[in-house]
Amino acid sequence: MSLRDIRRQGALMYTTPFRHADGHGDGPGINPNDPTTENGSGDGDGILGNTGRPTLQGNGTWLRLNGLDTQTCLECHGVIDNSVIPAILGVGGQAGISASPFFNSRNADIDDSDGNSLEKLGIAAFDGRAINPPKNLGMGGVELAGMEISRRLNRISSLASRLAQRADRRVRLPLVAKGINFGDIIAKRNGDLDTSLVEGVDGDLVIRPFGRKGEFDTIRGFDTGAMAFHIGMQSVDEFGPGDPDGDGIEDELTTGEMSALHIFLTTSERPFQQKLSTDEQRRGKRIFNRIGCTGCHKPTINTRSPVLEYRITGGGVIDPDQEPYFSVDLSSDVPEGARFETNSRGGIKVPIFSDYKRHNMGSRLAESFHALETPDCDNEVSGTEITNCNFITMKLWGLADTAPYLHDGRALTVFEAIAFHGGEAQRVRDRFLGLSKGGQNALLAYLGTLKNPVDPNQDVLNQVQLGPN
Repeated sequence: MSLRDIRRQGALMYTTPFRHADGHGDGPGINPNDPTTENGSGDGDGILGNTGRPTLQGNGTWLRLNGLDTQTCLECHGVIDNSVIPAILGVGGQAGISASPFFNSRNADIDDSDGNSLEKLGIAAFDGRAINPPKNLGMGGVELAGMEISRRLNRISSLASRLAQRADRRVRLPLVAKGINFGDIIAKRNGDLDTSLVEGVDGDLVIRPFGRKGEFDTIRGFDTGAMAFHIGMQSVDEFGPGDPDGDGIEDELTTGEMSALHIFLTTSERPFQQKLSTDEQRRGKRIFNRIGCTGCHKPTINTRSPVLEYRITGGGVIDPDQEPYFSVDLSSDVPEGARFETNSRGGIKVPIFSDYKRHNMGSRLAESFHALETPDCDNEVSGTEITNCNFITMKLWGLADTAPYLHDGRALTVFEAIAFHGGEAQRVRDRFLGLSKGGQNALLAYLGTLKNPVDPNQDVLNQVQLGPN
């Protein structure tokens, strides 16, 4: 199949509203929010019978809280430009608030009753995660750069281990990849690794650029989880062949279908930066650099290769036993609007405005996922508190068109988004708020040049009439 044919199939996967006859819903055998449930055998506590997620008021289709909240990817990724009225819709955009999911909650204090009943707190306590879905554009460059960083970090850790064993002493090496500092790796005399000084990435040193918390190293991995959580569609790759959820539909998402979706998303058009055409925009760029925004929002990541390889499993660290089943040169093979500019080393420039790291963003942005309250992120935290304080650095490309902002869409303007920064970004945030009004406006004008493609994926979007059943 040609790349265009594969993209067309992937676009169908992305935009098709799945129905019960396709496998929509959990069935009685699997609850993707509870991996201990399997084939109706219970949740590990002796509970038998239908172990799939319940549906709201027993409607048989939707739950909305904790997934089962859509028919298609497009419902949550369909706004291309929110900077104009009316907004411009398109395939691969982000979501408004009404399409934001609520992830794995168990309790919600909707009526603000957790406090003294005579004094409302103005806080609807919630122990899940509210997620405003981001755009799905330029993902090929994101994935390729993340893979190269992962491989570099793992080469450094392997070198530290070899040096320690050879010298019979402890070795400490800096973990730096593409100009980004991920802390230090320590190898003990026997070669075992100590990751206590690693920063912004898990101890396995695999970059996971997808998901607000940085959970997935490939968009395929993200898609597999999203299909199960949001739509109740199980992939053969993750759940195995046949009918693992017991709903009567076999092989709901085949390996080929998930591959087509992966290739489609990683070859879609990318966000871009308009030419700086005014003195205010050029001044804003200087301010952006001067006050320290580029410490995390690195404008460009350069890759060594322009070629993205696709494997069924593995991403950040290549499975040596698995050959790629497909590859794409992101500088030439893809549609024109998806092509990345090449660099002097033969790789590509990914104008992502991110450092691929997780950062403690302070108490103003902290979540209370599976916790009684939000943690005090400005002091020492541990366990789930770290997860509730940390977020992966947002990719700023396309920023001008993608309001609302932040992980849950709480910021309705870029100014508000900056003001919510805290934790590791507190000093930079304070410098921004300390600027003159003119300085703030200049920086915002510069960020206003970070745009989404106007009409992505039109090369493969052919309308197909759904049947009546």
